[in-house]
Amino acid sequence: MLDAEAFRRKLAGLEDPLSRDTGASEKAEIRDCISRLCSILASLYNVPGDRKALWEHIAKAFETSLAKVSDDDLDRFVSLCLESVQAEPALASACEPLGQTLQLFAVRPPEWRFGFLQHIASHSYAVIVHGRARWERVKSQEIEL
Repeated sequence: MLDAEAFRRKLAGLEDPLSRDTGASEKAEIRDCISRLCSILASLYNVPGDRKALWEHIAKAFETSLAKVSDDDLDRFVSLCLESVQAEPALASACEPLGQTLQLFAVRPPEWRFGFLQHIASHSYAVIVHGRARWERVKSQEIEL
């Protein structure tokens, strides 16, 4: 049960949704899902020009998408990210890992979805570092996308 002050803080977004009584496994799952989303975006990246800017574009995609999503709508967040990296719709729709990720998001409670977005917002550099590390493992075929 939340007291009035805790309710106001949560409503104002001043309280980290991950600070609720979540276990380490849920926090790890959120981090893993974010890293997976990074590698999916890297695989669908289609911005012409210098491929070295890949991670700058993905970081910017997260930043601008977060600014446009004010609720827990992860479908919209992902769509905005895909638009930002100029993913081809045909390739995105055929990307099985993307479909699996969106299905996972759909069954998670709002607190989890807010936690996902809050983690990206509050750990922007770490998200990209972990995402890039996962992408390198995907490229070397250590793990699947």
